[in-house]
Amino acid sequence: MTDGSGFVNESMLTGESQPVVKEAGAKVIAGSVNGSGALKMEVTGAGQDSYLQKVVRLVREAQASKSQTQNLADRAARWLTYLAIAAGVLTLAYWLWAGQPIAFALERMVTVMVIACPHALGLAIPLVVAISTALSAQHGLLIRNRTAFENARKITAIIFDKTGTLTEGTFGVTRISTHSATYSEHDILQMAASLEQNSEHPIAEGIVKHAKAQGLALQEVLDFQSLTARGIRGKIAGKEVLVVSPNYLKDNNIALPENVLSDAAETIVFVLMEGRLAGFIALADRLRKTSAAAVDAFHEDGVKVVMATGDNKQVAESVKRQLGLNDVYARCCPIKRWRSWKGCKSRASSWP
Repeated sequence: MTDGSGFVNESMLTGESQPVVKEAGAKVIAGSVNGSGALKMEVTGAGQDSYLQKVVRLVREAQASKSQTQNLADRAARWLTYLAIAAGVLTLAYWLWAGQPIAFALERMVTVMVIACPHALGLAIPLVVAISTALSAQHGLLIRNRTAFENARKITAIIFDKTGTLTEGTFGVTRISTHSATYSEHDILQMAASLEQNSEHPIAEGIVKHAKAQGLALQEVLDFQSLTARGIRGKIAGKEVLVVSPNYLKDNNIALPENVLSDAAETIVFVLMEGRLAGFIALADRLRKTSAAAVDAFHEDGVKVVMATGDNKQVAESVKRQLGLNDVYARCCPIKRWRSWKGCKSRASSWP
């Protein structure tokens, strides 16, 4: 990236549910989503050289390859074809030797060859794989290796991604706290949502969605300003309102509330009125309703369930407790780009 700054959502590629701050000099992956700010980038890989196209090419090559079972079936079909041809020739020779006309002998030969030819064996396995792959894709499961697909019946452990797989991939409000007798929880939510309606950040979308679900009317905001990596500010009804991160409080020597910490995997944003802390809103990437049932089903079959995520250790451990996972790996990065991601080298020795 050559110029600008903003929050980029890379969850599709890295699993990190929280957007990443990108500034001049940073690398931006094609396919990630810009949530805020104007970014000026230099393209270093286009067309077939892009990261997504490389992934597509790998999947296409894997789908075109033959599995061990299909190779075995092809060899068996080849030898059975030789036997079918030999049986047909013997049938022809027998009926000719028995004095039957050539038309009668050819009819018997063709009948024997059609019945004995193992065409079903050669078609059965590719047809089963094609149908299984199509059904899997319809349910969100992409098969990129046929051999691994056939060996799936032998698995003893399964690794899930977190964002968008075990979780919904979107932020939802989990709790609201007020630290001023002047403002209620609804006031905190209304002010934050009114200010956040001007932002495309996933956290902002979660707050606005929750406020609308509560039936709160969003107020007009004046002098809106984005504070890079810190939050946003603006004026509502003549008062300055800020929705900021914990880093902003630290930079301005504002003490954190005592009840801000919890065991849940939450992202906290603080609401300030005229420079004073009015309250905070906690958000989290909520679990899918079907995740717990899926994990329990695997456990019943004796399969260990592990989660790999780009999120931090606290988030990973929270999901582990809620779903009863066997193990988790946090701060994981894409294998192909392992060495280019800061802080990922230390994970190499512990990768399963």
